[in-house]
Amino acid sequence: MESVCSKKHSLFLFALSLSFIIHPIAAQDCSLPNNNDIRTALRLLLLIDDPIGLPNPTIFGSVQYVCMAQGDTINTYTSLSLVATYTPNPGQPEATSIFQMGCVSGGWYGYGGLDTPHASVIGAAPRIDCSDCRNSGGNDRCVGCIEGYTGDDCSNNIDDCDPNPCNNGASCMDKVANYSCICLDGYTGRNCSIEINECDTNPCQNGATCTDQVADYSCTCAQGYTGKNCSTNINDCSPNPCQNGATCTDQVADYSCTCAQGYTGKNCSTNINDCSPNPCQNGATCTDQVADYNCLCVQGYTGKNCNTNIDDCNPNPCQNDATCTDQVADYSCTCAQGYTGKNCSTNINDCSPNPCQNDATCTDQVADYSCTCAQGYTGKNCSTNINDCSPNPCQNGATCTDQVADYSCTCAQGYTGKNCSTNINDCSPNPCQNGATCTDQVADYSCTCAQGYTGKNCSTNINDCSPNPCQNGATCTDQVADYNCLCVQGYTGKNCNTNIDDCNPNPCQNGATCTDQVADYNCQCVQGYTGKNCSTNINDCNPNPCQNGATCTDQVADYNCQCVQGYTGKNCSTNINDCSPNPCQNGAMCTDQVADYSCTCAQGYTGKNCSTNINDCSPNPCHNGATCTDQVADYNCQCVQGYTGKNCSTNINDCNPNQCQNGATCTDQVADYNCQCVQGYTGKNCSTNINDCNPNPCQNGATCTDQVADYSCTCVQGYTGKNCSTNINDCSPNPCQNGATCTDQVADYNCQCVQGYTGKNCSTNINDCSPNPCQNGATCTDQVADYNCQCAQGYTGKNCSTNINNCNPNPCQNGATCTDQVADYNCQCAQGYTGKNCSTNINDCNPNPCQNGATCTDQVADYNCQCAQGYTGKNCSTNINNCNPNPCQNGATCTDQVADYNCQCAQGYTGKNCSTNINDCNPNPCQNGATCTDQVADYNCQCAQGYTGKNCSTNINDCNPNPCQNGATCTDQVADYNCQCVQGYTGKNCSTNINDCNPNPCQNGATCTDQVADYNCQCAQGYTGKNCSTNINDCNPNPCQNGATCTDQVADYNCQ
Repeated sequence: MESVCSKKHSLFLFALSLSFIIHPIAAQDCSLPNNNDIRTALRLLLLIDDPIGLPNPTIFGSVQYVCMAQGDTINTYTSLSLVATYTPNPGQPEATSIFQMGCVSGGWYGYGGLDTPHASVIGAAPRIDCSDCRNSGGNDRCVGCIEGYTGDDCSNNIDDCDPNPCNNGASCMDKVANYSCICLDGYTGRNCSIEINECDTNPCQNGATCTDQVADYSCTCAQGYTGKNCSTNINDCSPNPCQNGATCTDQVADYSCTCAQGYTGKNCSTNINDCSPNPCQNGATCTDQVADYNCLCVQGYTGKNCNTNIDDCNPNPCQNDATCTDQVADYSCTCAQGYTGKNCSTNINDCSPNPCQNDATCTDQVADYSCTCAQGYTGKNCSTNINDCSPNPCQNGATCTDQVADYSCTCAQGYTGKNCSTNINDCSPNPCQNGATCTDQVADYSCTCAQGYTGKNCSTNINDCSPNPCQNGATCTDQVADYNCLCVQGYTGKNCNTNIDDCNPNPCQNGATCTDQVADYNCQCVQGYTGKNCSTNINDCNPNPCQNGATCTDQVADYNCQCVQGYTGKNCSTNINDCSPNPCQNGAMCTDQVADYSCTCAQGYTGKNCSTNINDCSPNPCHNGATCTDQVADYNCQCVQGYTGKNCSTNINDCNPNQCQNGATCTDQVADYNCQCVQGYTGKNCSTNINDCNPNPCQNGATCTDQVADYSCTCVQGYTGKNCSTNINDCSPNPCQNGATCTDQVADYNCQCVQGYTGKNCSTNINDCSPNPCQNGATCTDQVADYNCQCAQGYTGKNCSTNINNCNPNPCQNGATCTDQVADYNCQCAQGYTGKNCSTNINDCNPNPCQNGATCTDQVADYNCQCAQGYTGKNCSTNINNCNPNPCQNGATCTDQVADYNCQCAQGYTGKNCSTNINDCNPNPCQNGATCTDQVADYNCQCAQGYTGKNCSTNINDCNPNPCQNGATCTDQVADYNCQCVQGYTGKNCSTNINDCNPNPCQNGATCTDQVADYNCQCAQGYTGKNCSTNINDCNPNPCQNGATCTDQVADYNCQ
């Protein structure tokens, strides 16, 4: 009973402290409480009134809300006063009380106490204009008004425009706990105390100075500009100061004139003197014209500037490809080789005197001659006797002797025939023996022996026992291309090199490794086994290694302990740590227990393993429809648009910063704002100036610039006035000259010139020579409405357009076609003729097209070449290919020569046609009695036994590779070797281990195992020593107890 009272007392103190602690905490917004929230608050207040009882109230019907203090978002509240009818516990009488509930951290709690409701509040509508609900049951349920309201019922809006905070005649508009000022034009700011500086946006252009005014500005323009903003450049080209058709370009307070061709000066009034400096050459006279000049040439020159000398070489008077050099009214001809005369028309006779020898006939050519030789001679002058040994017809190194139209060949050894091209067959009759194949060579032969034979004629049987292939002391018997080895005991194989494997099949058990020995074996046991064949398993459970009552099971070279519950480890000596791995989550601390653990959770987690995150979103602390996201020992509210704050209880002031421009008043709304614009502005933010240029009042293409309640028009060139409706008269003053009539146009004028004048202002006399009507280089002289053409030589007519026909009458001969030219003609000759009038037959042999000493005979438009010996073709330019067909043999390369050829032999061959194989065995390069066999550009030495190398000069090292085994030292001999064995080995190659177990040194039934120069005795049970000759004393130490006498036996003892 005492413990129950103590427990109730503690609960009472907790509830009492909660009721005083919770209320002062800054409230958060909550939606209306549910029935369970109200029962929880009521239970706490009943416990405060009766700490001894354990209330479990039941609420009847619906509660009545008396006061509802609004939260920051819609349908949320910070505190409530409500009336409820209930029973404290089942079976107790009903009661009706008024009490308060507060929203703390997103949840509802009861505070204050339980009071009897005042009659005035029963059935009355709830107060919703309270900043907080009063903690009493009286009629006055509110505690203070919300900001901006006053009065007993908080229904009066405080007038924030009294006194008026707005300056400079602005109108004040009252709001809830706020105000806004509607400024007059020219002012801005919260209270319209700031004068707008219209010069801040710098409206003045082109370096103008801006002066601020109230709701206006004025611009002082720089020189050359005008207009409201000084944006209009004054047109210095109106009226046009430029003359003679020049184009005027307006500049700032200035202008520039782009003159028509031929004029210069500021206003283009000066005609340029095209004769200064004088462009005419060679003493010609210059006459100036407008943008042009005329040169009157002295005799002998022509062209625009009289700089062209008349070409007396056109047409060319020089003949036979002579070069013509023009001179003044003359020419000179540089003749091609072989011609002479004024026009190079005479061929020089190269056969006088006669250069040909040995009765040869000379034929004259152009700058050359040809000799037709008598039979047996050749050369330019027929002075060379033809060598019938060139090219050399003799083959295979034969010597050629020249004769008259013939030759004779002296053959090298081994060849015969007219040209020494036949090799004498040294294989007939066949000198090779024992079925060998004979290959003929030059003055020699080679025998390819059948297997097992060697020597020049293959008469020697090869000794296959030298060197001896048999190993381990075996005896070798030679056979034909083979041998036979008689093995000593214990070896087998072709060469007796295989030791008989006593480990096959393997006698060793349980994975032991078998080592073969001579007629024996040794078993290397794996761990855990023993015995000759490793068949005995060692007991690893004796003595018992397992601890803490574990059961030991023997295994191979191991054991297994079956631990009792709670222990682990090889020997069951380790207590199991239930905290490894750590079962506790989220940073919790694990404490190990016996077959269990406990977790100390980090803040925000609960559960056996601290895996459950406490839901800080239940109850929901977020207001105004925000979404709550639970976090660890915290929460996050995702606010709907327009709200902010930890619990989304604060309405975002969309007027801070103020989005409204140009002095507009901003009124905050939920996730929005409203701007009340001052006069002259519009748009969401009052940022748009009303466009006074829409519709456009400016006319004639003028540009309208909007201003505040005004506009200005920038006129296109030619118009003026407020709206640019007046056309400027460009004919006042009259710009037209020489009696022309002026017609005004828009920003321009047109001059109707009198006959004979032209140009923009009719100031230019029309030049009837421009463009020049005179053709073909004629000179034009301007006249009044007329011109005169002075024709160049060869032309006639008004405009000098008629070419005088120099082909009438026709000067061309021999059917040539005449083409008229200027003061000349050209004859297109028929094939085979040349010359100015085509009167000369072309010499097709000049220059001589025939090559290689051929004789040329001229024909009509053709020629004939009589070729010298060895050439062919139209021009005798083709050398007859003496390499086709190829006379060279054995892969030699053929090079064609004149009536001859040369063979570049492949390595190893010689002779005219490379048909002779060079004998590389002469002299004999093989040493030490070796037989030399000639090959192509090589040789092969068949070495005598015991020698090797290209020339059989190297003695074969029979110790490499080393045939001696087991560390023996090898001494090389001729076709043999000697092995000096280390201790314990014998045999030809020291490959036989001496059996130290024969005779058997081991005693008392011991097993002897041979080793290298040693042995090992595996003693029978009860014996020891090198030879197992010592009986083990089983009485030492004495196993007998209680004073008994021990008698030693073999592997045993007896206690007396």
